[in-house]
Amino acid sequence: MSLIAESEHTIAGPIETVFSRFIDYRRWDAWMPSTFRPLRGPSRPLRTGDRLLVSVTGLPSFIRIEHVDGPREVCWSGGVPGLMRARHTFTFEAVGEKATRIRSSEPWTGVVTKIKPLADRIQGVAERVGRSQLEGFDRWFSREYASFTS
Repeated sequence: MSLIAESEHTIAGPIETVFSRFIDYRRWDAWMPSTFRPLRGPSRPLRTGDRLLVSVTGLPSFIRIEHVDGPREVCWSGGVPGLMRARHTFTFEAVGEKATRIRSSEPWTGVVTKIKPLADRIQGVAERVGRSQLEGFDRWFSREYASFTS
């Protein structure tokens, strides 16, 4: 059994602007939740193939940017193959001209996901982290975008 952690959030801003701010690694410190902290990465927007060091619920983890398809999708993956691995995709969809829906989808695989109590815990934590990422981004973007457009 594998599991999928999912969430979605609508941001008040045009898709191109929302996407470009989301993939700008230099700004992650301003909005990523404490459960997913950037530690090391590029001093520019993300690109396919980038490798990042992040802290996930306090544990250092390497993630690889699988692809960046602006302004539609960014995907990264990390974990230990066979044991516990996740592939996190954020999909961006224009909702009219002034709003963007972001969908977070994170399938998890590996032997740990086959143990029901552990799988349930992983899914709960992953859903909270994904939701916190989107909510944190929304709060930060709303402040930044308001000052940018004033």
